[in-house]
Amino acid sequence: MEYTVVEWRDGQPYSPEFDDRYFSANDGRGESEYVFLQKNELSIRFSSAEKFVIAETGFGSGLNFALTLKLWSETAPPDAQLDYIGIESAPLSPDDIKRVVELWPECEHFFFSWLAHYPLPVPGHHVCLLADQRVRLHLVFMDVQEALTQETLQVDAWYLDGFSPAHNPQIWNQQVYHLLAQNSAPAATLSTFSAAGGVRRGLQAAGFVVTKCKGHGDKREMITAKYSATSQLQNRQPPWFRLPVFLPATKHAVVIGAGLAGLTVAWALIQRGWKVTLVDKYPTVAGAASGSPAGLVMPRFSVDDNLDARVYRAAFLYALSQLNALQAVYAESHPGKYLWRDEGVFAELSQSRAQQMLAGDHTSAEYVRELVGEGVSGMTQREGSSLLSVPCAGWASPGLVCRTLLTLCKNNLNFIQADITALHQAESTWQALAAAGDVIVTGDLMVLANGVGANRFTQSEYLPVGSVRGQLTELELKPTAQLTDSGYSGEHYLVPSLDHTATYYCGASYHPDDPCPDLRHSDQQNHLDFVMSDFPGCFEIPDSLTGFVGFRAVSEDRLPVVGPIPDVDWYTREYTDIKHGKPESKYVSAEYLSGLYISAAHGSRGLTTSFLAAELIAAQVEATPLPVSSEICAGLSPARFLIRRLKRGV
Repeated sequence: MEYTVVEWRDGQPYSPEFDDRYFSANDGRGESEYVFLQKNELSIRFSSAEKFVIAETGFGSGLNFALTLKLWSETAPPDAQLDYIGIESAPLSPDDIKRVVELWPECEHFFFSWLAHYPLPVPGHHVCLLADQRVRLHLVFMDVQEALTQETLQVDAWYLDGFSPAHNPQIWNQQVYHLLAQNSAPAATLSTFSAAGGVRRGLQAAGFVVTKCKGHGDKREMITAKYSATSQLQNRQPPWFRLPVFLPATKHAVVIGAGLAGLTVAWALIQRGWKVTLVDKYPTVAGAASGSPAGLVMPRFSVDDNLDARVYRAAFLYALSQLNALQAVYAESHPGKYLWRDEGVFAELSQSRAQQMLAGDHTSAEYVRELVGEGVSGMTQREGSSLLSVPCAGWASPGLVCRTLLTLCKNNLNFIQADITALHQAESTWQALAAAGDVIVTGDLMVLANGVGANRFTQSEYLPVGSVRGQLTELELKPTAQLTDSGYSGEHYLVPSLDHTATYYCGASYHPDDPCPDLRHSDQQNHLDFVMSDFPGCFEIPDSLTGFVGFRAVSEDRLPVVGPIPDVDWYTREYTDIKHGKPESKYVSAEYLSGLYISAAHGSRGLTTSFLAAELIAAQVEATPLPVSSEICAGLSPARFLIRRLKRGV
């Protein structure tokens, strides 16, 4: 995917692909306000909304969103939450959007607030947090029909703003109209500039009551509609992956684990109005694996864009926006200092794997490109390999990230040092118990984020999560070395210190079920062999053991475990015969341990995946639009392991 080509005619953006303008040349802002904001009666609806969901088919220049954000800031209650889903198969470039902003400088604040987070042109879901985290912009870069087929939304207001039906039939068809209905909340409204008879009849056939009204300016007619069907929203997820409805009595959560997984969950919940008690057996945050001095933030590459690649791409792009926001906060109190560097990572892959991956439509030159005929100063490229540049990737200090999140949580978070050994559900609350059986803390919501200890509890012991010992080696760059100041990923990874001193970190070893907490000569020698081969003459050879040892939680399929924890006994009883291949419609929706969630098994990529996992849990708990597709949600679900076993008859 690449940003779409835009032609500028008489100072207005024009799509040569669809042979149409992006908005009215006479009064684009006025038409957007009239057609979408006024005709969906958003001013009065915003004023009484606690939560509101808008979806737009054809995000285009973002004009409709900027105007919606402006109206929301003027009319919505201070604690209200807005989710705006903009679906776009041909995204504009940031430069073209900036030219649009020049047409309405009085609205530039409402453009630039999200344009700073505008994603790279890669397919999938991209989430931007705005307006003090009260507004979530979901940019979905894919075909409308594909996007809506993957969702089970409850949209309150629809903007149908694709190019005209005559020029863009893939947006204006009966299948899309039915998908709009299936993703509509009760009494959802819809508006569009179009008054075409086919659009009117198609919406009516899908269950909308359609009204023709006066169009904007000299346009004679337009359409508004209201969803009137009484049927329930169609949930297209398999029953065993359908999410529970969680109705807590209060908004108090207990998060077990004060590393990256735990603090990102705490922060995501606090942004939605929760109070959090954070519990860890160590006296400070980042006391275990998250205490590592450095780690890479980058995607995982795949030749066929499989589920793993889609998970890590979505997580990586979300992590970028979160880390950049945290860096801005950190720099305020630590001028000139960094908790994260976005100065790029070079990745070495086999030539065949690199070529297959780059040939797919799931990437772009802005996301990753091959360095053809270009070397990297100080590095010796291996024979038969390709060197890729990931320009927006980087490296960070997990500990600094954790401590910055702790600062942001302020008095909404209470930290308790305690070793939790058991969980107990007492009516609608969860109790965290110490070894002696003492109740340490209770909460309506309990989230397990304690790494290698995540499956130590009766409720989670079925999870196939193991421990992997990883060792980093600390190295010093020689004064004469000419090494490009970036991160490197290949057989091992290598990252500079955040303050660009001569210190580098090489890692990480991988030893499953190895409990040794001490630095090991053999691991350090393995790292030294790597740097002497790939970066010859660049580093001093240490005469002692230097580095860090951490224990990472890893699942059997190497993906994180994120979401509500299932009722194992119920699953085993109700889904025991799915191995026979009965239709999914024969099964009822899953039962979960109400209020018990998990974010774990982030492995060596917690800096990349923890932020998205936290936002996913917060969205599930609050029943707001998810930051990922339903496929990715199911791929991370703690229930996936039960279903695989039941399908195998184990």
